[in-house]
Amino acid sequence: MKRTMLTIALAVFIMAVPLWAQSEDDFEVSQNRDNTITITGYKGTARAVVIPETLWGLRVTAIGDRAFYGKNLTSVVIPNSVITIGSSAFAGGRTITNVDGSISNGTPNRITSVTLGNSVTTIGDGAFSGNLLTEVVIPDSVTSIGRYAFTQNNLRRVTFGSGLQTIGSSAFAGGGVTSDYDRYGSDRPQQVSGAATGNQLTEVNLAATSLQTISNSVFKDNQISIFTLPASLRRIDNEAFGNNQIKSLTIPNGVTRVVPGAFSGNPIETLVIPASLAGRQHGRREWSLPDNSDQGSRSPAFPAENLVSITLPANMQDEVIRLHFGDAFLNFWISQEKAAGVYARRGPIWTREAPPQAAAPAPAPAATARTTTPAAASTPATPISADSNLPVNWRTIVEGGNAALQSGTSANFSTGRETIQRAERDVLIFEVTLARGNEWRFGQFNLEDDALIQRLKTANGVRFKVQGDGGAGWKVLIPTTDTASDNCFHESSFTTRNNNVVNVDIQFSRLRQPSWGRRVNFNKSNITAFAIQRQTDSSSVSGSSTIKVFDFEIY
Repeated sequence: MKRTMLTIALAVFIMAVPLWAQSEDDFEVSQNRDNTITITGYKGTARAVVIPETLWGLRVTAIGDRAFYGKNLTSVVIPNSVITIGSSAFAGGRTITNVDGSISNGTPNRITSVTLGNSVTTIGDGAFSGNLLTEVVIPDSVTSIGRYAFTQNNLRRVTFGSGLQTIGSSAFAGGGVTSDYDRYGSDRPQQVSGAATGNQLTEVNLAATSLQTISNSVFKDNQISIFTLPASLRRIDNEAFGNNQIKSLTIPNGVTRVVPGAFSGNPIETLVIPASLAGRQHGRREWSLPDNSDQGSRSPAFPAENLVSITLPANMQDEVIRLHFGDAFLNFWISQEKAAGVYARRGPIWTREAPPQAAAPAPAPAATARTTTPAAASTPATPISADSNLPVNWRTIVEGGNAALQSGTSANFSTGRETIQRAERDVLIFEVTLARGNEWRFGQFNLEDDALIQRLKTANGVRFKVQGDGGAGWKVLIPTTDTASDNCFHESSFTTRNNNVVNVDIQFSRLRQPSWGRRVNFNKSNITAFAIQRQTDSSSVSGSSTIKVFDFEIY
């Protein structure tokens, strides 16, 4: 009887002790300057680890590099106190080549479940690589995910939080071998034997994030067929979505750069390219989309062999069209006067779908006396004259030295007819709002008119009149092929005061040398673009400024 009671008591005791029980002595720690704790190592034997919020009476705020590397773990719960997860902190941990060339072996983690606390902001390079995760929820607090962070798992689903701003290269890449990221050895995962079959994501929804760039190979080698990109996105890098199952691709308006191979290896049938990708990025050596003139960038951003429908903005560059869609489509597109619209393929033949018919105009009201009030750039102005000679095709670009500056900076363009100096005039309205900060940021307007760019190559200069509110930082930028290799341009600044009209006369023979890069003389025959920009890197310049340009003349 006593033996039976003892057995029962022992069984109850064992059941009462969690399989993931750890003591403070199981963790190696370092004390931080702010009197918090970083976990630097793990000596315990429990495979299901629940990290405590406090150790030795101090709050745990960080998991150090390689702290739980190769510890035979199966699950991890990270508390709400933790802010930073270091590089390779929970990586699988097989055979690793160290910096000195020696080989070390660990007992591999095989983590199938991870719970991230709601204070984590940074997930380091390779933090969870080479495990068996099938699902991950990224909390809203996370702003940065490092390179290879979740590569080579068995991921089928990832939920992205609203705070995410950056994802490092290959962070969620798939593939059929297990790799472990080791920041102390190779800068890429080592190929090893074993467990994970590779991430196989089928759907990615980034709409809630604040991402501006999707880096190299982030989602490469998955099975993605459905994905949603954020409105904040500006750039998609090499093989970011390479080798997936994407059939319908819509690039959000606002994206200004898609690099070669970004969507390679996808069976894309329907493609929508926004106006923000038309033409050359001003002041850079790169095209918005790769073209045949790019040195070292001759592969297209996405494959075209399966395309049956392409939606294009007007006046894209010939070289971009030829590289992506071939000479047959280029010839047809030119025959359509490079018009915006939906182009469809039936067998070898391209057609352009008829644009939708505009609604019939409302009957005109009886004639009355009219006064014209200057309109803000964000509100519709009186339409310009049908015979106006103003260049009206401009593309806006906004950039900043960091995510906050870029998201806080905006640029808006409109046209109108307004009363200036007692006369009605057709005007171009440029409005730029600059975020407050200490790094560079700008709003820019690129002239999207190939015929006018060609005229500039034989002209002596450009003159126009401008009325503005006195906001600082306005200039005209004129890049050439001579300055492209240094990402710079010749420029001419102008200043407005209290809505007075200023005459701006840009004589090509007097243009200033580039403010950085090589010192090169201006050669008008090599002009590649023309832009108006408001830019600053000063903390004293911020807020909104509007200028109105009229009487524009190339002479």
